[in-house]
Amino acid sequence: MTTNNQSSEYLFSAIRGLEHRASALTQITEFVRCIEDIGQVLDKLLKKVMELAGADAGVIALADSGSSEFKFIAAAWAGISPTEAAARENVFKAVRMDITEGVIGQVYKTGDPQVLSKVSENSRFRKDISDLVRYEIKNLIAVPLTIDDRRLGVLELCNKKPDGSAFTNEDLALVVALSNQIALVMEAHKLREQSGRQVNQLGLLLKSLEIVNSSLALDVVLDNLMGMGMQLIGAEAASILLMDEELGQLYFAAATGAKKEEMKRIYLKKGEGIAGWVADRGEVLLIPDVSKDQRFSKKADKASGFMTKSILAVPLKTEGKLVGVAEAINKKDGSEFNETDAQMLSTLASYGAMAIQKAQLYQDVSELFMATIRALADAIEAKDATTRGRAERIRKLAVALAEEMKLGEKETKDIELAALMHDVGKIAVPDSILNKNENLTEEEYRTLMRVPMIGAEILSPIKQLRGAVPVIRHANERWDGKGYPDRLSGSNIPQGSRVLAVANTFDAMTTDRPYRQGLPDDVALKEMASYAGVQFDPACVEAFIRAYRKGKFKGITR
Repeated sequence: MTTNNQSSEYLFSAIRGLEHRASALTQITEFVRCIEDIGQVLDKLLKKVMELAGADAGVIALADSGSSEFKFIAAAWAGISPTEAAARENVFKAVRMDITEGVIGQVYKTGDPQVLSKVSENSRFRKDISDLVRYEIKNLIAVPLTIDDRRLGVLELCNKKPDGSAFTNEDLALVVALSNQIALVMEAHKLREQSGRQVNQLGLLLKSLEIVNSSLALDVVLDNLMGMGMQLIGAEAASILLMDEELGQLYFAAATGAKKEEMKRIYLKKGEGIAGWVADRGEVLLIPDVSKDQRFSKKADKASGFMTKSILAVPLKTEGKLVGVAEAINKKDGSEFNETDAQMLSTLASYGAMAIQKAQLYQDVSELFMATIRALADAIEAKDATTRGRAERIRKLAVALAEEMKLGEKETKDIELAALMHDVGKIAVPDSILNKNENLTEEEYRTLMRVPMIGAEILSPIKQLRGAVPVIRHANERWDGKGYPDRLSGSNIPQGSRVLAVANTFDAMTTDRPYRQGLPDDVALKEMASYAGVQFDPACVEAFIRAYRKGKFKGITR
């Protein structure tokens, strides 16, 4: 079991890393709502990034194209007095540094992030500046601040905490993701300062960021992004195409109209159609009359029955990587899309790309977590030769029953996880008991009765399983209070446990075992009905029989 435990710990560690990164992205996104001036916002942002990355100090240097110099707009240190920090910051902000100098200059020029575990070994490192503020720098991360392929400056974090450690590749991935959010926050505040007729559009744009980021479900994020894009620039229709990394092609992940499902079957190669051209070059494309443009593909119009007259297409990019293309089609008032429309949609696309990345990240977390759970379930079943495949069957039965009972999404998910992991406590049971063909002794039976409690104890520290833990612990309680381990009765038993008990029992009754043949389904259903109100929740039994008759268990049962 050592190998299984090590593998599980590695997978759960990966999940925690993904969760931290997703949480960090969300925290940085919140700064777009700050109403202070950009200097105050960047100061707070820098301190937050230092906290998330475990850095002792940091600076944000913005490039001044007019003077070809860096301006140190924000600087911060952890663990020193506000007076000392302010004195150091004033010294730093007085520094004049050419945009080609130092590690910062190299990162700004090349656009490539840098991780230096020993700055003393790098010839470009400006030790004179660290001496000026009387702060020794041992290691650092420097990443460019970029938006729409424009480099705004550089974020540099110094001295990984605790003392003596160094920044890792995981730290770099986190800081790169956060730097893109910082650039978006800067762009949002720049737009906020604009006046005149763009004020109303700006308010809508800033509101759109909140709406687009309001969900972690990818389909909801895409629908929100399309809706806000149409409202923002007054378009008749919209679509979002995402890049399929394996095929290297674009597909319609979201579209307006009655035939959007037909459109989702359309794929475009890079360079094919308007979206393919934008994906290939990473540039905004504004076409007032598609009938006069040879790049226009009629695939989408044929599938949707919609007639495209004009189109505005912008790339969806995050961390310099293209993830898709957003399209707005036909101005509602009959006019042509203009450069202001292109600017607004491009900014919204930048927000949307980060929201898509966050949604995909959470989707990856969920998929990795479920893969881990299934791997553990398989490992548990390997201990008991009579139960192979049983956890997956019970999962399907329990989820179908929960849906028949119209339970909520969260409760159904907890039941699904509990079904997969309800036997995890068998890890502590000797194989000689699990695989014994003769009758169990009283002591051996007591050992098996501890399985739900052991399982609940093992899983309780895992955040994603906290809702499933009570379902597992009480899956062997009885409606009449004669079950175990806590002799709960009636509605005091968690509803998920009552659902799992019915699914578990039906599978046990109908599955062949080495020492007996499984019962026919109809016999098992009658047997369960006779114990409704005694062993089982009557409502659960009634719903199970109803779902069976509707054919919801087809393919699960024999």
